[in-house]
Amino acid sequence: EDVSSIWRNASYGAGFCELSRLFFAHFTERYLRYFLDREASSAIETIHDRERFSEKLADHVETISKHAFETAKITQSFAAGWFNKHATEGRPSQDEIKGFLGIAFGKLRDELIHEELKG
Repeated sequence: EDVSSIWRNASYGAGFCELSRLFFAHFTERYLRYFLDREASSAIETIHDRERFSEKLADHVETISKHAFETAKITQSFAAGWFNKHATEGRPSQDEIKGFLGIAFGKLRDELIHEELKG
């Protein structure tokens, strides 16, 4: 899709929910990969072992992506209610947007902590 089509679809509740989920899924995936790479850099001593780790991580990108997408589902349902309350009659204020992001990131954090405790 072109960019204008994506934003046009996001001007409705269902589109905004889907865009929110996709954004938070990709954000979570990048966040997890960044910290896995960072931890690996501090723990893996040789360049050869680091390259092998990177290859194995690349093999698991689909699993990481799927997990991030499922984790982000929690933001999708929250986004629906937020959109109906704050964006149906006009553009939300910066403070309302900051509030949305704060709550959404908090929900992701809580879900990842819950997953860690389960697993």
